[in-house]
Amino acid sequence: MKARLATLAGACALVLALAIPASAGAVDSRQVQKTTGAYCKSQKKALGKKAFAKRYGKKGMKACAKKQRKAVEAAFRQAEDDCQAELAEFGEDEFYAEWESFEECVEWYADDYLNPSDPSDDPIDDDEDDDPLV
Repeated sequence: MKARLATLAGACALVLALAIPASAGAVDSRQVQKTTGAYCKSQKKALGKKAFAKRYGKKGMKACAKKQRKAVEAAFRQAEDDCQAELAEFGEDEFYAEWESFEECVEWYADDYLNPSDPSDDPIDDDEDDDPLV
């Protein structure tokens, strides 16, 4: 009887352990699709129609989105992890004083990962104006 209970408890723990990671890293697919589309649109504008078509083929926007989707998803996953860590480190009051919503935090970090050379909208640097070392 004890062996059956131990086996049953182990099986339940295994099922729970396998189920948690699948839902914990879930990224909003609409957000990923929107960001991927915006990225491809800006890339088409930057490269020009001919160069974009040469790079991605006849159905360039679709091919670009398919190629870039994994990178965008990875950026959103990393951004969610960073925002969760920030929320845990600073607490809800301080976190929401900096960010209007959790989604705003995720969007900013994801954008920062996808466009690292654009420091124009860095909210963190706003607080560092009185740093004597700068």
